[in-house]
Amino acid sequence: MSEKRKFYFKKNKDGSGFNTKKKNKTLNVDDLNLEMVPCPLCENSLYDKTNNTINEQKDKNTTDNTTNTTTTTAAITTPINEDNTATTTTTTTTTTTTNINENNENEKIIKIFSKRLNKLYYGCGECGLVYMHPHFHVENNKEKDRYELHKNSPTDEKYKSFLKPCVEKLNLLLEKELNQFGNDDNNNNNNDKKEEKKKEFIGLDYGCGPGPTLSLMFKEIANLNVENYDPYFMKHEMVEKVENNLKIKTNQKQQEEKEKEEEQQQKEEEIKSFKFITCTEAIEHFKYPIKDLNKIINGGLISKDGGYLLIMTQLLLNDEMFENWHYPRDFTHICFFRPKTIDWIAQKFNANLLELDQSKGISIFYFGEKNN
Repeated sequence: MSEKRKFYFKKNKDGSGFNTKKKNKTLNVDDLNLEMVPCPLCENSLYDKTNNTINEQKDKNTTDNTTNTTTTTAAITTPINEDNTATTTTTTTTTTTTNINENNENEKIIKIFSKRLNKLYYGCGECGLVYMHPHFHVENNKEKDRYELHKNSPTDEKYKSFLKPCVEKLNLLLEKELNQFGNDDNNNNNNDKKEEKKKEFIGLDYGCGPGPTLSLMFKEIANLNVENYDPYFMKHEMVEKVENNLKIKTNQKQQEEKEKEEEQQQKEEEIKSFKFITCTEAIEHFKYPIKDLNKIINGGLISKDGGYLLIMTQLLLNDEMFENWHYPRDFTHICFFRPKTIDWIAQKFNANLLELDQSKGISIFYFGEKNN
């Protein structure tokens, strides 16, 4: 059933956004003229000019595809002739080069992807992310209320069975590393040393929800210690320190003061990195996933010397499945990831993608020298 709201939109005087006012009319997404917004993952802001675009990112000298009638423009906006020939016209080398660049840009642009459930979703050509327009994000209190309705808990055997592959996959990698550690030592106390080493393998469940479950499962199945963090239900000292450090780093970059930079370096050293971090059925809820990934990876939460990041989210395997997919029905689901998006994350953060299980939606990234 379509979601109904009683709002219409009017631009602010400075054109920076929209005001909302009640009106006795059912809102339809087709009646809205919402600004396109940058991708919340790769921050791409190249928009499709022919697709309800307001912001224009291309060079002023670039030909407008919607109005130009030259053969050069047609090569961009229409297919080539069936006999594989193009209309004969005289063009300069400079113009031809610009068209090649535009073709490359066209592969990366943001387009309207879907208007399912009377909401607006965009598709990013750069990283492949499909994401909801911010106007349709719910308020924080409603989002929290929704999470509290989830029946996910350590007592739910079905839920534990759903999460079990995450524990098994990570534990297999960690055990392999421990075995290599033991083989490097010829002493008779290898098992004892491996157990001591294992105590250093502390994990963090990032976005654990109101009923932390993975931490208990790791302890039960693998005898591994995992701490919990959730922005609504379970604060964590290290996450707060990372957030503070990133703010300081941003301010220092703006001020470019050497003394401030040294202070920031000292603060960053206080961060305790985790051997592994799990983010299961959480990243699709993040309004700006790039910010959370920066906290985890660039902020120092995960060890860059052999750390593992496991992300679990159902993947959008093709465009056609979106219209009947169960995932967008949860109104707190904002971002939808493709296999291409997972590859983009690995490249962006210089990580080794050890596994991409498309059927289970499990991705495992490794940070450090390539793990054999």
